[in-house]
Amino acid sequence: MFDNGWQPMSLDGAKVFAAEIGSDFFGWECSANEDHRGLAVNYLFRFADQLECAEGRDPNYVDWFADMLGGAEQGRLPFIFDRGIFSAAIGAKLPPPLPADVKPLTVDWPYVRSEGLALEGIPRSGAPDESVVAFALSFDGYLWAEAMGSDLHTFASSVEGGAHSIEDVDEARAMAFYWQRCAKWSDTAQQWQKYMSKARSAIDDIGRLLSVT
Repeated sequence: MFDNGWQPMSLDGAKVFAAEIGSDFFGWECSANEDHRGLAVNYLFRFADQLECAEGRDPNYVDWFADMLGGAEQGRLPFIFDRGIFSAAIGAKLPPPLPADVKPLTVDWPYVRSEGLALEGIPRSGAPDESVVAFALSFDGYLWAEAMGSDLHTFASSVEGGAHSIEDVDEARAMAFYWQRCAKWSDTAQQWQKYMSKARSAIDDIGRLLSVT
């Protein structure tokens, strides 16, 4: 979890449900007629390990969750998840930041500021995927988009759709980050290669922009 309290850094160990599964929630049978409260009870019973991880008091989060659940009961879903990118729905009330005594998950790749980034600091054409991934993750595209008053998926869609052209290094790095996230959550090797190719193209844009500065 990033320290903003709602964006997961990884889905490793997460219990994921996709809409196309239908009413067989998490592969369970006989769950089609359960309401959200019944499903919650089943979830806690079947995934007790996650209940242990959630042990502790966080009244601010409890208040947010109760408000979110009330909205969901009225058909207002708070978040969307699309191709591995988490974004807040328009008008959604975000969860509170992590409590002060909770340390966010640390990562094993260093963040690199765009200021001072040089051509020799970016992966060259033909670099292994590991180098492309490490470089893409040296920039937090989620937080960048949030600081710009947008969300990453909306920004990337505007670039892909031709409504916006990459104008600076941060934008190109945000796209490299975006495509790496898409690759991470891809289902097939073909999708992985497709998204990694797009990440490499974004890195080429970074090189082009650095060459003219």
